Amino acid sequence: MRNKKVTIAIPYYNSSPFLLRRCINSCLNQSYENIEVIVLTDGSPYDISKLVGDYSRDERVIFHLSDENRGVSYRRNLAIDLSSGDYIQFVDADDFIEPNMVETMLNHMSSDNSDLVICAMADNRFSVDNGIFDTKTVCSQPSVFNYIQYTNYVTNKIFKVSIIKDNKLCFDEGVKLGEDALFCVSYIKHAKYITCIDKPLYHYIPNAQSATLRYDDRYVEYESLVIGAISSLFTSYPLCKQEQCSLESWNKDKILGCLGYYRDRKKKRIISTKEFRVQSKKIKELGMYRELSLPVRLKIKLITAPIISLVI
Repeated sequence: MRNKKVTIAIPYYNSSPFLLRRCINSCLNQSYENIEVIVLTDGSPYDISKLVGDYSRDERVIFHLSDENRGVSYRRNLAIDLSSGDYIQFVDADDFIEPNMVETMLNHMSSDNSDLVICAMADNRFSVDNGIFDTKTVCSQPSVFNYIQYTNYVTNKIFKVSIIKDNKLCFDEGVKLGEDALFCVSYIKHAKYITCIDKPLYHYIPNAQSATLRYDDRYVEYESLVIGAISSLFTSYPLCKQEQCSLESWNKDKILGCLGYYRDRKKKRIISTKEFRVQSKKIKELGMYRELSLPVRLKIKLITAPIISLVI
């Protein structure tokens, strides 16, 4: 496998240059040496010219600099186009990876004949169990693969570039939240075998400026796309009653999460009562809301009262 090149894509916008340097160093210090690291700036407010100069002698590092802010999905798609690797990993600029991450993931990709390898994330509540699974098993067990392995991240995975390019897979540039989940779902549909390893090889560092923490009035639209994609994936094959309950429970959690998102912004006075009502109405009008069981809809009503009363 040493002749196989791995591309590590790092979109960069608003994390500090110090964190970006740590991120790049963690990629360059890999035990697996046949790599390229593509850093793609996205209209960053920081001057990283010194950092670019410091890495100019390392031919493994490629900087794609841009003053235009197009979003993380655009930069990841660009990284796929620029990639000369056989495999690709996505690392966020705030985060860092263990020195053996690439080698460990790639070894499993080869020895298990897998199309996708998933590792655990350090200090993350979503755990990962060891195992090699075919796609039917994955799609038939939302209780395992939507919670334990967690489909919502691309950063704890290694992908085959050939599968991405042959099937014209890409990140949806119109989606600002949940784009990871949409990409993972589209990729899994083309994977035959998936390997999961319980080693925490990826370190996620929360960023106060992250898009997941800022207000977006289209949040419910993004979440509905994710719910639809996940539901589609996990109903590709018939589900047993227990797994059906698991998927329904996940859907309910996502809807409650949508309401919680807007209620939290209302409480912090980021949005007005009127805006909260508008967004709550959008949630109520979604098909996924209407399909909820009565007790959960009552719970939603209690969550939103007295600011707004949802008709059930």
